Amino acid sequence: GLTGWLWILGAVAFAAGSAIGVWLVYRQTLDPAAFWEGTEIPKVIGYSFLALTLAGMLFLGIAMLQVNLPGWVGYLLVGSGGILLVATLITRAESGFFITVFAYLVTFIAGIVIWRQG
Repeated sequence: GLTGWLWILGAVAFAAGSAIGVWLVYRQTLDPAAFWEGTEIPKVIGYSFLALTLAGMLFLGIAMLQVNLPGWVGYLLVGSGGILLVATLITRAESGFFITVFAYLVTFIAGIVIWRQG
C-alpha cells in the first residue's frame, strides 16, 4: 500500500541525500576555504542534498505515523524536516555542519526507536 511506498521512497531519498552529504563533508575537509567560497562545488549538489534529505525525512515521518510506532517519532521527523528547511533558509545553507548533524541526529533517534520497537 501507500505506507510501503512511503517507506521505500523515504529510505531511497534519505540514502541518496546521505551519500551526497557525506561527500560534501569530505570535500569540505579537503579545502574548507574553497568549499565555503562556493567555487568548487556546484550549488545544485547542495540543493540536491537538502531536497533529498528533507524528502526522506518527510516520507519516513509520514510512514511512521501510519504504523505501530510512538506517534512522536513520526512528528519528530516531519517537524525536524520543517525546522531544517527554515534553518537552512535563515543561514543561507552556510552552516553545513549544523545541517548535517541536525538531520542525522534526528534520524538516529528515530532509528533507535524503530530498533527498540522491533
